[in-house]
Amino acid sequence: MTDAPDTLTAALEDRDALLDEWLGSLSASAMRNQVSDAELREEASTLIEQVADVAQGGEEEWEVLLEAMDGLARARVEQGFDSADTTIFVQ
Repeated sequence: MTDAPDTLTAALEDRDALLDEWLGSLSASAMRNQVSDAELREEASTLIEQVADVAQGGEEEWEVLLEAMDGLARARVEQGFDSADTTIFVQ
């Protein structure tokens, strides 16, 4: 079985590659056609940084991440996306 903290640490070591892989996985999604690449890259990059902060921190960092994800979900609703579209983005 994989040790989750070690897997997370390894994934975060090359954040640019992680970001590129994440955005590449969205190529077939409706979101990719309706949200600019720059906006998707900025949102994904911010979430990666916040996950890295959570991995190194504690409760306060979790709160920041949860607030960011809540804000992202609200923005997606305002853009006309449903919860499934937002789930695809954050997976």
